[in-house]
Amino acid sequence: HSQTSAVSRLSDKLENLVDIVSQQLQTKQISPFHKSEQQRDRDRDKDKDVVVKAVDESTPSARTCFTPSLVSSFTSLGYRPSPFTMETSDPLWLNVSGTMMKVQRSLMDTDLAKDSALNAMFHSRNQSLLRKDEKDSVVIKRDPQAFHLLLSFLQDPYSPPQDPVQMDMLAAEADYWQIPLDPRDYSPCYCLNIKQELSIFKGQSWSFVTTVPSSTKKLFLHQGILYSVGETVQYWTGKTWRQCSHRLPPAVTDRKPNAAFIFNGSIYLVYLGMKINCALIYENTADGWICTRHPCSAFHANLSAFPLSQGVYLFDGFDHQLLYFDGLVMSKVTSEGSKPIVDVASNGKEIYGIAGRSVVRFDQGCIVEVIRQYGPSSALPCRLFCLRQTLVLVSMVYRECDTCVRLLIDVSTDEIRAKIEGWSSDIPFFGYKNKLYILRTDTSETLMFDGVGLTSTVCANVTPTTIFSAF
Repeated sequence: HSQTSAVSRLSDKLENLVDIVSQQLQTKQISPFHKSEQQRDRDRDKDKDVVVKAVDESTPSARTCFTPSLVSSFTSLGYRPSPFTMETSDPLWLNVSGTMMKVQRSLMDTDLAKDSALNAMFHSRNQSLLRKDEKDSVVIKRDPQAFHLLLSFLQDPYSPPQDPVQMDMLAAEADYWQIPLDPRDYSPCYCLNIKQELSIFKGQSWSFVTTVPSSTKKLFLHQGILYSVGETVQYWTGKTWRQCSHRLPPAVTDRKPNAAFIFNGSIYLVYLGMKINCALIYENTADGWICTRHPCSAFHANLSAFPLSQGVYLFDGFDHQLLYFDGLVMSKVTSEGSKPIVDVASNGKEIYGIAGRSVVRFDQGCIVEVIRQYGPSSALPCRLFCLRQTLVLVSMVYRECDTCVRLLIDVSTDEIRAKIEGWSSDIPFFGYKNKLYILRTDTSETLMFDGVGLTSTVCANVTPTTIFSAF
């Protein structure tokens, strides 16, 4: 009798633990950009009259505005993806809110998932806490489509969802399970040459993939997806270009936008110089393109866009201007003593820059912190990169015959991590999988910097006019 009572008490404890863990998972808040499960339920009621076409790998996007608040409409419409199945020697059956999925247990042990709540849930010490159905499948109360996207991403992080709606769903699901979703961990790097040919870099070499659409006026990268702005807005799926927005406004059809980016689910186009000291910003909404005018003294062709959750920074590298757009107003970021903004870098959450000879941090369009200052006798700061949690400064010491020495400096410790000698002053840098690559086009040599040292790696076999990378 005493043994039966002990077993009964132990069973009650385990059941209570399961309820607590389940409740914590169900009530866990995700990042501010995405919404909690409870908020999504409330939004589903508000959006019940909104018709959203479900998108899979074979269906072009029907969205004209990528508003994250409408993601929950997929579930309310009853869309369910096909079961995610892998032929493996150690299959694991999951019952995800009624949708059966067959996955490989080792998928949870990948580099991206090994420290996640998903991997911890399937750890051997937690097996007794798992809820199972009558067929011995593990029960998970999550949206099947979002969970399907997560498993697909873990299988091949180099091929994230090509549709922006699905990308938002994946980001929310990855945040729920505490899986890092930094585009710099998986995003391919693209190179465009003078013939408008697009090549892709995946760590070993460059490979030609496609020619950009003939109507392309601007290319930009967002969350690992390459977009083309032309007569329409299209995105590259890895196999073909697909339309994701209606045509450009007639007033600017013949002009190239100075910047293009996605912010808060909408596409924005920035046109400079259409009127003296004025910029036109077009926002792509469900009702069409909405244009606003903003005072602006920048006139040059290319602005680098850095969208963050609270606003977008636009950097004019020619005039050394930094602009800040919060969705309503655009303003110029100024430094103490009107020092020029030499370069900027972002890790997706914060943005840093070189103001004169100082490395600074920006917030809400203002300089809020001077991280490090360099005197006149120091090497000249010229480029800045965010390499995981390391801020890397590239400083130059000029020599004769247009050659220079580049110093790669860890800003936090002010230590010189590497030197590049004998290269000309004009060489492109690009990022791939949180590593920094330096391309020498005259000899096709490529150097890879991992935050500790330099390694000579691959032959470039490309002559880029523009390189698109996640940082």
